[in-house]
Amino acid sequence: MEKFKTKIVLEMIRSLQEIKDKIMMDINKQTVNLTCPECKRSISVSLKQVADEVLVKCSCGQGIQLKDSNGTNRKGIRDVNKSFKDLENAFKKLGR
Repeated sequence: MEKFKTKIVLEMIRSLQEIKDKIMMDINKQTVNLTCPECKRSISVSLKQVADEVLVKCSCGQGIQLKDSNGTNRKGIRDVNKSFKDLENAFKKLGR
């Protein structure tokens, strides 16, 4: 009976590990689309670019200065990454 329980627990841990691997990501690399104010083309920028308030250029040549009002994007990235780290640590504890 004890071997059976151990086997079930190990299978659950493997399943949880697969789920974790699918959802773990670097939130900095996620993108959002902006519309160029000049030509109305869609421009894809990363959340990190927004947090860093970089100047991006549209293919029409228009420069767009990104703004992270009150640091909300930077804080959001930090909070999401912390949540992913906490989740990863919870999975590690399950594996012990």
